[in-house]
Amino acid sequence: MKVPSNIISENLYTIGKEFVFANSYKDYQGYYYEISDKFFAGREFNPNAPRLLKLNSSEVDPLRLKPQTSTYANLKRTRISTNKIPSIPLELTTGIKYLAKQINLVPIRIIFTTEKTYREANRYPGFIFTAVNFEPEFGFLITEENRKAIPEIDIFLSEFLNFL
Repeated sequence: MKVPSNIISENLYTIGKEFVFANSYKDYQGYYYEISDKFFAGREFNPNAPRLLKLNSSEVDPLRLKPQTSTYANLKRTRISTNKIPSIPLELTTGIKYLAKQINLVPIRIIFTTEKTYREANRYPGFIFTAVNFEPEFGFLITEENRKAIPEIDIFLSEFLNFL
């Protein structure tokens, strides 16, 4: 099949650190071509050529480029959210407090967040959420469900209260 020359740029070359393979995120060095704002390995059009992603494009999941988070992203076959979720200051009033833990992050990051963010948890696949009751007289009422969601919750909340 011959592709019209006005929609394809062939015989381009990269020395590396510009593209990664779409399926493996391994760095690509060599000839490539561009068609319809998409990049493929090889000098000229080949319908079976592997797709390339430009490193600075929005299609590249930056966390798949880091060894610490790439295994999770590959196994999950999903983009890891790089969205920042809103962290709020804790009000020491009676009620439910919402916590979020960012997974696959060292050191561990746990924050207080909003009810809205908690309810939209499916928008943040890189986080685990839980809700804890708080009574100023008794402190946090942690359940087994909270501990299953965020095993470090006891330590985090006790250190948080000691800090206050």
